[in-house]
Amino acid sequence: MFKSIKTKMIILVSLMLFLLIAGSSFYAFRQSENILSNTLQSEAENSAGKSVETIRLWTEEKGKIIQNLNYLDSIRSMDWERQYNNLKPISDDDPQIESLFIVEPDGNMRDTNQFETSVASQSYFQQVTENREQVFSEPTESFETGRPITIIASPIFRDDEFVGIVGAVVALDILQEMAVEMDINGNGYGMILDQDGNILAHPNDDYLGNQDILADQGQGFENTYNNFLTNESGYEQYQLEGENWQAAYATVDRVNWTVALTAREAELFAPLDILRNSSFFAAAAAILIGIIVSYLIARSIVNPIRSVAKVADKVADGDLTQRLAVEDFNVNQNDELGQLLQSINSMVAGFQQIIDKVKTTAGELAASSEELSASGSQVEKNAEEVGNSIESVAAGAEEQSAQIEEISSSISTLNKIIANNAQKSDKMIDEAESVKENIEQGTQYIQGSINQSNQVQESNKLVASNVEELGDKSREIGEIVDLINQIADQTNLLALNAAIEAARAGEAGRGFSVVADEIRELAEESADATERINKLIHAIQNSVDQVIENNERGQENIEENVEMVEETGQVFIKIESSAEDLLNLINQVADNSNKMKENSDYVESGITDIAAVSETSASNSEEVAAASEEQIAATEEIVSSAKKLSEYAEELKTAVNQFKI
Repeated sequence: MFKSIKTKMIILVSLMLFLLIAGSSFYAFRQSENILSNTLQSEAENSAGKSVETIRLWTEEKGKIIQNLNYLDSIRSMDWERQYNNLKPISDDDPQIESLFIVEPDGNMRDTNQFETSVASQSYFQQVTENREQVFSEPTESFETGRPITIIASPIFRDDEFVGIVGAVVALDILQEMAVEMDINGNGYGMILDQDGNILAHPNDDYLGNQDILADQGQGFENTYNNFLTNESGYEQYQLEGENWQAAYATVDRVNWTVALTAREAELFAPLDILRNSSFFAAAAAILIGIIVSYLIARSIVNPIRSVAKVADKVADGDLTQRLAVEDFNVNQNDELGQLLQSINSMVAGFQQIIDKVKTTAGELAASSEELSASGSQVEKNAEEVGNSIESVAAGAEEQSAQIEEISSSISTLNKIIANNAQKSDKMIDEAESVKENIEQGTQYIQGSINQSNQVQESNKLVASNVEELGDKSREIGEIVDLINQIADQTNLLALNAAIEAARAGEAGRGFSVVADEIRELAEESADATERINKLIHAIQNSVDQVIENNERGQENIEENVEMVEETGQVFIKIESSAEDLLNLINQVADNSNKMKENSDYVESGITDIAAVSETSASNSEEVAAASEEQIAATEEIVSSAKKLSEYAEELKTAVNQFKI
């Protein structure tokens, strides 16, 4: 569908980045959601535990106040006037105590508000009388003030004998103040329930002292409400008006009250919306950067390859003036791609020099072959004249002397022509040897280009090996980052446990709680840092995989260039073979010229003998005629070889003229 390597690379990188970032973002979101959920649950349970501890300390404080009254002699004397004088100031000084009271063994009660009645039927009186230990009554409403109250009653002993009860009517307004401050990580609200399920403290005053909240909140909340009363502590999820809510609760052991904290799940998980939006923008930015980087890398690889292909096509069409402007490409001239571009330029320049020399030599060869052909024609003509002269000698001896002089002159001219032809033949041999050397040099250039391309190919493989090693190292780093992340999780868990222990220690552990919170924040920052490092490592591994793929494509292009250079080398081998054949033909022409010169010398010697001994001309004329026939035959061979040489020269000239140099 997409023919361009650059387009394929950009689409592939974009798709991989999208899948990687989308997957990692989804995984990170789910992990963050789980971590936040666990953190919120822990925070809610911790907050409920702190509230329970606060109430426990408050009840313990009030209980000790009443318990310590038993050690006063005035209280143990059971003399009301003395008791009143000690109890009244204490009651007046503590706004949470409505009154202090004394109960005699028969149930008669007097308090600091000068109220007197029988409490023999009250459960707290019966429990103290029976168990001889301090009790907290069930919360109720004060008949004097209408405030929610609880009664703290302790036995009075005198010489180990039970002589009465000292107690206090304690207002529970402080519980309402505590409830207002309760929340889960700044969200929701808190409430306090007694053992019967009545609400002792709630932000809504309409729910105080009753269970009306059950009717208003619905069945889902009612099930959770029942769990508040039956379990000592826990963490619950329920639905209210189509929304999910979460609640944490714990029980105050001494008084059997329940502290419950609840909040909307949407409010608790609101930070995840910010994380999701941030992840989206970060992913979009990362994909955009990845597309830009992949485009730049693809362009830096594809543009030089396209230019090499264009130059190769034009060189194949015969244009040897083409060159690659290496400085126009954003490549390092010392790396494999830069060396390949320079090698292509060197190869084309070598071709240009070879073809130029071959073209020049072909022109000279064509000119020499034409001269040789003309000389051969002249020799043939002279040989025919010699033959005619020999025939005239045989026909008439009277004209022999005059013909011998003419023949001698013709033979001298023939000897000069033959010598000239021999010199030109030698020159043609030298030129042919030069052409052969140039072709061999061109073959060496081509072989050098092949070797250079093979070196580039090996270097490219070495780069791929180094990149794969880089990918292995990045994976080892990823394993180390995972180990650091695990250590950060364990540190976070230890910090959370330390914070819980500090909360249990109360005021004495407050400083240690601050240190534990700092440790937990550092652990969370370490986890975030390792998460970012992990993302970077994944991005590096993705880039390493892409570089390997690009190297493989570059390897294929280099192999194609090597094949083109090898094909060019085969063409030069054919040219070298043709030049070898041409050199053999020239050697044959030179051999025939030498034979012609020998025959010409022999004819000239015969003519001299004829001039010296004319009486023997008749007998020698047959020999001269035979030599003349041989000379004509040799001349015909020279002319034929010259024509073939001219044809080869024209073919060679036509072959090299298709190159533009």
